[in-house]
Amino acid sequence: MKEFEFRLEPLLNLRKQEEKNIQKELMKLRKNYNELQEQLEEYKSDKGNWQQKLAQEQEKGINSTTLVKYHNYIEYLNEQIKETKLEMDYWREKIEECQDRLLAKVKERKKLSKLKERQAEEHWEKFLQEERKQTDEVATNNYNHNQDNSSGSII
Repeated sequence: MKEFEFRLEPLLNLRKQEEKNIQKELMKLRKNYNELQEQLEEYKSDKGNWQQKLAQEQEKGINSTTLVKYHNYIEYLNEQIKETKLEMDYWREKIEECQDRLLAKVKERKKLSKLKERQAEEHWEKFLQEERKQTDEVATNNYNHNQDNSSGSII
């Protein structure tokens, strides 16, 4: 009996490669998202520090020009925080889309893998069945041969 060959092996390999590619894409998207998250934390921390400095300066007494500069910079940080959050929302959506595509590819690959396993098992069962059949034939031929020889020697 010939060796098992899965006819859809090229398709299975393609699905595996597509899955790997999507995983790489997902890693890049998460990296972008994490970088934005770090940037957001820096902006928030920076804003808190500047607000604290402003409060300290106000206790000492601050001129209006410096006060405006502090408020303008804090407002700039607020805008950066808003923009970063919007960017994070965009990347989060891209991540979710990529995860959905990955899940679909994983399901496709698993279906093909299960089909391959099932066909390999069927192939193995057929092989065992043929082996048993051949063994039975040999045993039957030996038995018949022995019967023929034993009945001929009695006469």
